Amino acid sequence: MTTKGLIGIKALDPYTVIDELEGQDEVVFVVKVDSLHDVVAFVEHENMKALSEFVFFTIRAIPGVKNTETTIMLDE
Repeated sequence: MTTKGLIGIKALDPYTVIDELEGQDEVVFVVKVDSLHDVVAFVEHENMKALSEFVFFTIRAIPGVKNTETTIMLDE
């Protein structure tokens, strides 16, 4: 089963977040948006735990990230 997450990110500098996430194996795409969030990333992992760890230990560790909001999708 693959776990996918659409992650909305509020950040002081969206381009720093994009630079940090581009090229990560887990990240399918990452874009700057002008809406509720500053950056949106679509991420795939093998399970929910790995996805949660990626959000908390990788994304939230990026300087300037203020908040994240994740929508989880499961594939069977």
